Amino acid sequence: MSFSQRFRALLWTLPFWPAAWAAVFYRVFDDDEFQHAHMAWQIWNGNIPYLDFFEHHLPLYHYLIAPLFIFGSHAWMIFALRGLSLAMLIVTLWLCGRLAVRLGASRDAAIAAVALCLFAPVFTFKALEVRPGALGVMLFVIALNMIFEAEEKPGTKRMLLAGFIAGAMTLASQKFGLCAVGCVAAAAILYGVRPAIWVALGGALSAAMFVLTMMEQGAWDGCWMYVMEMNLHWKHRFSPAGYLTELFLSSGMLLALGAIGVLRRYWDPAWNSESARRQWALLTLLLCQGLSVLVAPEPYRQLYMPLFPLLTIGAAWAFDGLGACLTDARTRRAALIALTVLAALPGSRRTIDEFSTPNAPDLARMRLIERLSPAGSPVFDGRGLMFYRPHVGFYGCMHAGIQAMLDPTEQSANVIGALRRRKLPPVILDYRVEQMPPEIPAFIAEHYLALPEDPQVRMPGFTLDRARLSGRRGGKFNVEFAGSYLVRWDGDSLVIDGEAVENGKVLQLNAGEHRIQARGFVENLVFTRAGG
Repeated sequence: MSFSQRFRALLWTLPFWPAAWAAVFYRVFDDDEFQHAHMAWQIWNGNIPYLDFFEHHLPLYHYLIAPLFIFGSHAWMIFALRGLSLAMLIVTLWLCGRLAVRLGASRDAAIAAVALCLFAPVFTFKALEVRPGALGVMLFVIALNMIFEAEEKPGTKRMLLAGFIAGAMTLASQKFGLCAVGCVAAAAILYGVRPAIWVALGGALSAAMFVLTMMEQGAWDGCWMYVMEMNLHWKHRFSPAGYLTELFLSSGMLLALGAIGVLRRYWDPAWNSESARRQWALLTLLLCQGLSVLVAPEPYRQLYMPLFPLLTIGAAWAFDGLGACLTDARTRRAALIALTVLAALPGSRRTIDEFSTPNAPDLARMRLIERLSPAGSPVFDGRGLMFYRPHVGFYGCMHAGIQAMLDPTEQSANVIGALRRRKLPPVILDYRVEQMPPEIPAFIAEHYLALPEDPQVRMPGFTLDRARLSGRRGGKFNVEFAGSYLVRWDGDSLVIDGEAVENGKVLQLNAGEHRIQARGFVENLVFTRAGG
């Protein structure tokens, strides 16, 4: 690529860079990001998925990003992980453009199609999050490059490696499983049965290596139960209509151009038999991706990610076909720019909505928890906000789909028992905790108090009615867990265990019974755990 071509490519993507910076550092966090970051943190700290903690995702992505925690367990690691997703997105888009050119599109058409994909909010925002889809879609495009760019008689090693990468794509996210099947079918359409068999064997090899690794770690039974059986019998379901509508409204032109490009042979007489095989291979991949959306019980936005590289190739073909009627290169380029800008406009509203909610509230809550409890101490919540700290109990990051699969009695016993064993660590009473079996929120309400700084953050504590303080000898109260407690009240002075207590100060209390007496009028007496 010449300097002028590189410069044009940079100009095409120039608006992307400030948007990408804002998406990494400013945009609100998706709850899934904490779950995936926490899984990687667990692995980095020597815990084994499915054995030491619950997960229903395949773990390749988490094993690959876990070494980033060598830089420390801090809140800012979420931005480092998002930055890694940005790097994978750049590689993905570059490989999409490269493949489009290799499959017959002009460079200008390929750049325009990549720019159109880049400004598809359903794809780009999911690709910039901390989630396996970022790795999975990159591996998908790598596998496509290896399959589509093979010679007329592809080598065995190349097809085997392409299948191995397609298998690794599935190990990054089981949502991409049918795309791996599509890779095998594409190889069969392009080159025949034998190369397709080698692609399938490559995928089987990566799966076998994963199974043997899990068996060696003693985690295969848990993996089969939580990844295979649980996902195959998923109870929580919703229709794909909602996100399909969003996809059409925000990226309708990309969908239309992708379809036009894939069906180009029906209206372009210059489309030869070799191009037709490529078209059928691409169409098969699109059908496999569409089938994955239809069979998934919860077709969230991230499930559509593999669709966009395929549409990008089709759009590049369509751009060239539409531009063929324009003989002047400058006019053709101007038409490409105008069409791309117009096609990207519908997604602008969705992009603005994505930036309307910042991530500052979550970061503030993280800092509050850090002030309240020592580094490395556990926290209980449903979102996994404190992804760089131990979670309480076997189950963590409990969204509605997972909770529908668990036995509520077992979950309640596991969580409440773990909270007691951890001596009541801090709790974030988020919406997911409130959706847990009622015994868990009831236990929290009985043993925890909300903080004035953030009502969702709960620290262990209790209140005492002023009636218990009356009388000459006062009254008694019981402390279940020893520790430092912040004591606050309204009114006159207070004596605990024979010593005067200063209002708003931290007091060390042993477990067991204590005597308390008011000297004057005292009300709103609150004991809140200070520290972990």
